[in-house]
Amino acid sequence: DCWPVVSWASVDYFGRWKALHYRARKFFAPVMLSLHEDGNAKIVNIANETRSAFDGVASVAVKNNGFEILASYRTEISVPALSSKDIVLPTEISEMLDKNANELFLEYTLEKDGKVLERDGKIYAKPAEYRFEDPEITAELREENGAFYLDITASRFAKNIMIEWENAEVTPEDNFFDLTNGT
Repeated sequence: DCWPVVSWASVDYFGRWKALHYRARKFFAPVMLSLHEDGNAKIVNIANETRSAFDGVASVAVKNNGFEILASYRTEISVPALSSKDIVLPTEISEMLDKNANELFLEYTLEKDGKVLERDGKIYAKPAEYRFEDPEITAELREENGAFYLDITASRFAKNIMIEWENAEVTPEDNFFDLTNGT
């Protein structure tokens, strides 16, 4: 399919991944953290689709656009094989997000053995109503041991960042992501 365009295709005419393909890798991950609501409660769900128990850490942080942490919650989790577990977030976090939905976001993280498996952000307002600020994004390309790394930084929260290259065929390890902590 051509890109950028809204369609069901996850790769373009040349076989390059589109935003859906990057997101699909996340929502089809063997162990995944997702968010949902039940009434006013904000709930974190960890789904383990592997044949082994998953032991790790789930954390959330309520942040403003400048990455200041206003409230946080962190818990060790153990999810048996082929099952999922819900964690209801503290009421103060749910209320803070509900009262300030236009200017706060929730950063959620899943870790195992000190390695971040997933980090993303969620806004609880309609995107058109959220008070995004200029993230002042900068990027620096560096080479290290024959591999190239693109360091991206922002001074403010940035949702759904997509990297494009002109005159180069590049398949990044990740694309179409949120900058929830500045780098």
